Amino acid sequence: MADLSIRRLEDDVYRRLKARARAESASMEEMARRILREALTSKTPLGTAIQEAVGPKGLVVEIPSRKALRPREPIDFSAPEYGPDE
Repeated sequence: MADLSIRRLEDDVYRRLKARARAESASMEEMARRILREALTSKTPLGTAIQEAVGPKGLVVEIPSRKALRPREPIDFSAPEYGPDE
């Protein structure tokens, strides 16, 4: 069997993998193996899988007009709670 190292994995992906492994009572290594195995043994092309998941008409998402959003004041980072770390 081969070994695989994954460098520069995003922190969020790492945390989600760890949480999923914990939820399934598996090691992170085993969880990664399961995810890779499932992803690579799927016979359905990715585009078809997405279309099946969202339906033939796709997703209908209402995007609010930018004009409807009120402008926000920039954050004042000079406040004491944003002071230098000590």
